[in-house]
Amino acid sequence: LGNGVVGAWEWIDQLGLGVATEINADEAYHAYREIRLLVLSVLGLTVLLLASLLVRLTRSREKAVGLAENATLVSNQLQKEISVRRKVENVLRESDEYIRAIVNSVLEGIITTDESGKIETFNPAAEKIFGYKDSEITGTDFRILVADTHQGLLEKRFERYRASGTSGLPGSSLELKGRRKKGTVFPMELSISEMRPGVTRKLTMIVRDITKHKRLEKKLRQLSSLDGLTGIANRRTFDRALDLEWQRASRNADPLSLIMLDIDFFKDYNDSLGHQAGDDTLKKIAGTLRILFKRPGDLSARYGGEEFVVLLPQTGPGGAGLLADRLRSEVEMLGIVHPGSHISKVVTISLGVASLVPKRGSRPEELVSEADKALYQAKDEGRNRVVKKDLIEHTVELKSGAE
Repeated sequence: LGNGVVGAWEWIDQLGLGVATEINADEAYHAYREIRLLVLSVLGLTVLLLASLLVRLTRSREKAVGLAENATLVSNQLQKEISVRRKVENVLRESDEYIRAIVNSVLEGIITTDESGKIETFNPAAEKIFGYKDSEITGTDFRILVADTHQGLLEKRFERYRASGTSGLPGSSLELKGRRKKGTVFPMELSISEMRPGVTRKLTMIVRDITKHKRLEKKLRQLSSLDGLTGIANRRTFDRALDLEWQRASRNADPLSLIMLDIDFFKDYNDSLGHQAGDDTLKKIAGTLRILFKRPGDLSARYGGEEFVVLLPQTGPGGAGLLADRLRSEVEMLGIVHPGSHISKVVTISLGVASLVPKRGSRPEELVSEADKALYQAKDEGRNRVVKKDLIEHTVELKSGAE
């Protein structure tokens, strides 16, 4: 059979002939096959290109989806951070408002300064204490609020603090003299603490006006030093004063005198008229002591019960004796009726006076003991009289009002 052929036959009328032809099949289809191969190649290439494009598109889509998802995650995270930040800002703002409300409502003055002492904040209580407005005092040196007498003390503390940052100011509490806008000076308590909001150092100062506290302290000291009934010095105050005057007299070789007195027949007075009348009489005698002994160094005190003492610095036996006799006379002239007295119709007193110049090795009790002996001698000799123990010279009895 061999290779296949392709044949064709056609009748041609003009020629009256039929024409037949043939060609090798391979040759006949060669061009077709080449075209088909070309077409198939193009189709294959097209398919590959489309497939590649599809893959790229798919990957791009996946990337786009991934980017979108990442963008969504980032957006969500950002929203969360924004939300948290807003919450923190709200909390901080509320905390700041809360703290500011507290600072503005407390009774103590709260002042903040930089490390050099320049005022940065000044709460309403500080405005009330010092008389300055926050707007006019901000930026001013804190020392303007301190009296001149305490400027040096505060300046030294500031210098130590600026040099070390650890000593002199923070944690300290001072009693200083404050100065108001009008220039008046008052006692204040100043507490200082340090803040470090970042790298800077700031100071918080809490100020208390302790004027009332000091007045109360003074009143308590006075009350603790005074006899509750008569209002003159009590035994404890007398003992302290005697020690001080004894030392002073010893150093200067000055005379020191003591008058000790007792109301005559005071128990009988109370039994007759009652304790209220007795208390009234004690007050009247204390009043007489206040009027009669006015020198700065003189001290009148209730020694106990119906006994009184008068301490007379820089006074010798002559002057002390005259004062004692005058006191005896003044009490008698009060004319306080005494139905229980055995020597008079009115209240009288007996007095003992002792005078000496303290020597080395001697003690204050010696003066008290001698005055007490003189008092009992006055009682033994009939009461309503003065007996003087002159330890500098001799013992003398002054003129008695009972004689």
